[in-house]
Amino acid sequence: MRRRLGAAGSTRAELLGMLRRHLGDDDAPVEIGLDAHDLERALPVQEAEALTAGLPLRGDAERLREIVWWGSALADLRQPASPAERNAVLGEAGRFNLAVALFDSVLDDFPRALDALVEALAPDALRRRLVAPGDADPVLQTDAAALQPLVHLFDTVLAAAGTRLREQPRRVERLGELLETMLRSELGLAPDPFLAKTLPVVFIGELVDPSVETARLFHALAEFLWLWDDWLDLSDDLRHLRPNAFLGRRSEWPFGAIFIGGRGAVRLVAGPRAHGAVASRLDDTFRSTLVAARLADGSTYRRTLAFNRALLS
Repeated sequence: MRRRLGAAGSTRAELLGMLRRHLGDDDAPVEIGLDAHDLERALPVQEAEALTAGLPLRGDAERLREIVWWGSALADLRQPASPAERNAVLGEAGRFNLAVALFDSVLDDFPRALDALVEALAPDALRRRLVAPGDADPVLQTDAAALQPLVHLFDTVLAAAGTRLREQPRRVERLGELLETMLRSELGLAPDPFLAKTLPVVFIGELVDPSVETARLFHALAEFLWLWDDWLDLSDDLRHLRPNAFLGRRSEWPFGAIFIGGRGAVRLVAGPRAHGAVASRLDDTFRSTLVAARLADGSTYRRTLAFNRALLS
């Protein structure tokens, strides 16, 4: 099915080649994201083991650190003022990326635990942890033992960000708004189910810097990474009738699951004839990320090239 939908085989290889051509030659490699030592500090062994024991959904500790690295690499596209600030921001972004990934895993693969997780991560509690990070006791807690490591991860990430940004209440308020919208979208309580896929990247951008240049870059990246992930997940989302950028959102029609299934069936029948539109959409949004990076500054552009090379490798 993945080959028929264009997410595997020769079609996938051709699309990757098309996107890589925008990156040019890698004459001066740039290192981005947390290194191995800082990754271990961002996700200590004991915490990684607790997360994998409670939610064995994303692999072992090494796999969890890989998810942390991707979040830190995103945050590293814009350079902060000092090395100390860089490590703090990259750690927050990496741990937040892991928290969101594990939340998604619970939603998809462990639905019986979802009610307890949603109760622990209620919007008011998330905002309170950002606004009052100095509280000695964790604000986010749950009685579900399997979920406690994940809830604790959210708690520490938000407390760290709230502490670092305590003199910037408007940014803290913005982060709280993004979290609430993200959660509502994830649970199907917002009209747009795709905000749950784009806002985590926008949130990381807000952790880094509130400037117009940074916002433009991270919104462009959020759009491309959403389409990229949905392209890779196209066959899986079709099997489970989940919202997908190339299949539609279930709220578009009273019988949304039928709508998604029907559109998927059309794509399967059309086969290669449907691949061109997908490739064009991915290509357009990919080029937009590079334009936004170039409009920021030379360093951001080079680092964005490095990020995209890693993504397409």
